[in-house]
Amino acid sequence: MGTAKRERQKANKQQREQELARKAARSKSTRIGALVVAAIVAVFVLVLIAGRFIDEDDSESLSTSFDQISVTADLDPIR
Repeated sequence: MGTAKRERQKANKQQREQELARKAARSKSTRIGALVVAAIVAVFVLVLIAGRFIDEDDSESLSTSFDQISVTADLDPIR
């Protein structure tokens, strides 16, 4: 059995180790949260960028496709 001083030292060491473990857990959860938020923002930005390109392509392809279509009509009635 140790002296009272040694027992206090052991208790303080254990308390410091517990505090370090809590800080490490908090840091890990903060880092994971930041990564999740960054991933959500990245997906949102990619969707916006893709949407802009898709909208531009659709409007251009519609205008060019209407310019290239020739409409012919046969007005003879079916007998």
